This record gives sequence, C-alpha cells and structure tokens, in this order.
Amino acid sequence: MPREALEVSRYSALTTECNPLCFYVSKTDAGYNLLQKEISRLSSIVEGFAKQKEKVQAPATPSNMKGNVVRDPIPVRTKGREKNDKKTEAPRRPITCGYCQGIGHNSQTCNVRKDKETSVATPAKRSCGYCKLSGHNTQRCDVKKEKENVEKTNENVVGTSNDPPPSIATPAKRT
Repeated sequence: MPREALEVSRYSALTTECNPLCFYVSKTDAGYNLLQKEISRLSSIVEGFAKQKEKVQAPATPSNMKGNVVRDPIPVRTKGREKNDKKTEAPRRPITCGYCQGIGHNSQTCNVRKDKETSVATPAKRSCGYCKLSGHNTQRCDVKKEKENVEKTNENVVGTSNDPPPSIATPAKRT
C-alpha cells in the first residue's frame, strides 16, 4: 500500500473515532476544558515524533492530499434523437407560395392573392327569393306576409260556420 494511501486511511480512522468523543465532551464545560488540554498535550508529542522521523510540511488532510482524487463524472449524451447544430445542419429549402409559386412567402401572406381578391367586385347584397327586392330575405319579406295574411282572412270568412261547405255533398243514409 502506498504511503499516501496509508496516511489517508489512518486520518479517516482517527477522525471517525474522535467524532463521538467530541460529541459527548461538548455537552459539559469540564469535559470540554479537559479534552482541549489533552489534545494540545498529545499534539505536541505527536508533532515531535513526526519531526524526528521526517520533515512534515503539512498535515495529511483531504484538502491538500495528492493521489486518488475523485472528480466529477463525465457527462453522458442522453438517449433520443440527436440534436444537430445549426452550423452542420443542411440548409432548408426556401419557403414557396402555394398560390403564385413565389419564393419567400406563403399563400396566407401572398400579395398577388390579396390584390386579386380586392380587385374583384364585391358581391351584391342578398335579395329576397319571393319578391326579388334587396335588403331582406324570404322569411322577412313583407309582400309575402301580406299575401299570407290575406289568404288566412279569406279562409276565415268562408268557413265561419260549423257546417261543411255546400259544394261537398253528404252521402245519403241507407235504411
């Protein structure tokens, strides 16, 4: 096992064991003061060991360690249809009009079609199918309504009694 990896694993093990100790000691003032004194005493002893054996430039903490470093993952292309860049994409064919076959517009915005439609005379107003006059339709025709009213009054004058009209003969009864 390389020396740096061994140092990192020792550092992790000591950190893991010191965490519960720090948790419980931080609950009281006496415990906190005692641990502070012991840590400073142990730190001076351990630093002396390290200086005697080799020169130590910095403690082995995760921020300044070299070696196996975990990096951000490489982004992976997503599934689905591949998106083309505008630069590599083939140019589209130009927009053509379905009315005049011109380039650069469609039939909805075609000036030729619009000019032709406005130049054609506007159709005449609707006219009545009964009296042939303009301005109304057959349902609202006054001439037709007057004629229907006259016919209804004629029917009412002729049929005022409950007797059938004289033109209709009643069949004779058989005995």
